[in-house]
Amino acid sequence: MRIFSLCLLLIGVAQITMATPVIYQDGKMLDIIVDSKSTDSQLFYSLTSQVAVGYRYVQYSKDPSAMHLGQVNFLLKRWNEEDSQANIYLLGGLGAQDHSVEPYVGIETDWENRRIYLSALAETLGGNSSMTKWTLRAGFGSYLADYYDLNTWFIFQASHIESAQENDTWVIPMVRFFKDNILVELGSNGKIHSTTFRIHF
Repeated sequence: MRIFSLCLLLIGVAQITMATPVIYQDGKMLDIIVDSKSTDSQLFYSLTSQVAVGYRYVQYSKDPSAMHLGQVNFLLKRWNEEDSQANIYLLGGLGAQDHSVEPYVGIETDWENRRIYLSALAETLGGNSSMTKWTLRAGFGSYLADYYDLNTWFIFQASHIESAQENDTWVIPMVRFFKDNILVELGSNGKIHSTTFRIHF
């Protein structure tokens, strides 16, 4: 029975790591998020299972200047339970925009089992390009599936952004598909559309 429970946990952890800022040691993650508000492209390499470094390109629709960030993600704490996992991550780095360099700080937390998914992200960019954004997500799996099968999740996402160019809050329903090392998310509330593509390799 304990072996069976361990197998379920390993499958659940493999699913959870598809959506986290730090993955397994020597793993690489390409993440592209395009929506009506911004384009966010990330390429990260996990030095260890607790630290990932990478490059991030962010372009907001109401800001003509793109942001180029060097970013480090730290796994601060992980809780592994029999059928679930929870994490807290600290994100930090420097962003270059319009010949200025600004500090970036974020914190992300998540909890997930094989049927329910919760996460929260708060991030801020200081200096002349001051921006604060938070994102809350809650989702559920429509059925139980193994890591190597097609998994389908339904997610509700609430976001808020505050900057010199914009102050807005919106909610968007999304559907997530992932299989093996590839994840795709599609969402729309009629006004705002979102697409995510993520791959680990």
